[in-house]
Amino acid sequence: MISPEWIENNREQLEGKKVLMYCTGGIRCEKFGGWMKEKGFEDVGQLHGGIVTYGKDDEVQGELWDGQLYVFDERISVPVNRKEHVVVGRDYFDGEPCERYVNCANPECNKQILCSEENEHKYMRGCTHECRISPRNLYIQEHHLTEEDIKARLDRIEAEDGVVQE
Repeated sequence: MISPEWIENNREQLEGKKVLMYCTGGIRCEKFGGWMKEKGFEDVGQLHGGIVTYGKDDEVQGELWDGQLYVFDERISVPVNRKEHVVVGRDYFDGEPCERYVNCANPECNKQILCSEENEHKYMRGCTHECRISPRNLYIQEHHLTEEDIKARLDRIEAEDGVVQE
């Protein structure tokens, strides 16, 4: 995400050029565009209504957008392209196409990752070995896993991935 600091530090790259911005719904671009004009940038434009409106447009139907659009509410992501569904995300663990977001089960980490349901269960929703064995791992608590269950899953990861789980 571009910040006012980035603009100030890279001003020479933008001066005299047309700046076109886009964002989820258009509100941040509206505000940021106004700020840029106050700072002396003359040719500043935006995709009015943002990516969401672009996807809803009956004529273009978001056709040049690949993947989902990350949004900042409980939906997490929404489709934009109504002509062709293209998955651009990759599963954190195996690199397969994926659009499913989960948060690491270790609340001290809470990293948001793309992860298939199968890999969520295999890796106990832990993004690292340390997160998988964390005493606060919420996946382990939610699924009432025993020490034997945890060991079996760690052994499976070691056998299938060739990674020693110590």
